[in-house]
Amino acid sequence: MSLRVPCDANATLSNRADDCCGSNGNRKETATGCTATARRKYVIYVHRTIDFRNIVWTDRAPRISTCSHDEYVTSLQSSLYELTDTVRNQAAEVQRLKSELEDAKPLPNVAFTVRLGKEVTLSANETLPFDSSDIITNIGNAYNSSDSKFHCPQSGLYYFHSMICSQKSSKARALIVRNNGTDIIGFLYAEDQSNYDCGGNGVVEKLDKGDTVWIMSFFTSHFDTNSFFTGMYLSKE
Repeated sequence: MSLRVPCDANATLSNRADDCCGSNGNRKETATGCTATARRKYVIYVHRTIDFRNIVWTDRAPRISTCSHDEYVTSLQSSLYELTDTVRNQAAEVQRLKSELEDAKPLPNVAFTVRLGKEVTLSANETLPFDSSDIITNIGNAYNSSDSKFHCPQSGLYYFHSMICSQKSSKARALIVRNNGTDIIGFLYAEDQSNYDCGGNGVVEKLDKGDTVWIMSFFTSHFDTNSFFTGMYLSKE
């Protein structure tokens, strides 16, 4: 890239130096009468009168910047503010699109029902054992017969219902519990002095993915085969 400077700059040059300029204002190396002395004067003049720090380079020729340093800084700050606003708006748009994508995902199809297949007597804090042969419905396979617990596959609102029945002339007491068993979300009770009795409860609970829900005995209890446990997914929140 070469630097060209107009030959008609505001300075006094010899006529011989002016003769070195063509009609387009550019220096002519082979102009008639253009002596080495004139060329040297021309070059000396150029370097004395141009502040090269203010030259803005282009593909063809430089131009002299007329902006002051303060104006240049102000321009950069303005550009920075505009870019910051653009980035902020784009980040908000990304979050909006993520939310739309999440809403567009199909809802999980989760529902189960298990029914006790045999009479059982449990001590306090034992899990009511609904095994694989007791499963009536298990859409989504969220109920695990190996530990007799429901394992939440996706965060959201769930509905649970259980009914326990006592053996004849006995008591049956149980809790609907979550996770470690200390989070009680429902109480079940059935008692009859001379016959069978049943008692139930239903709850809507907000669960996180990985939470577990199951039926736990409360004191020593005698459960009849009509006892059951059911649950289903309702919505995201």
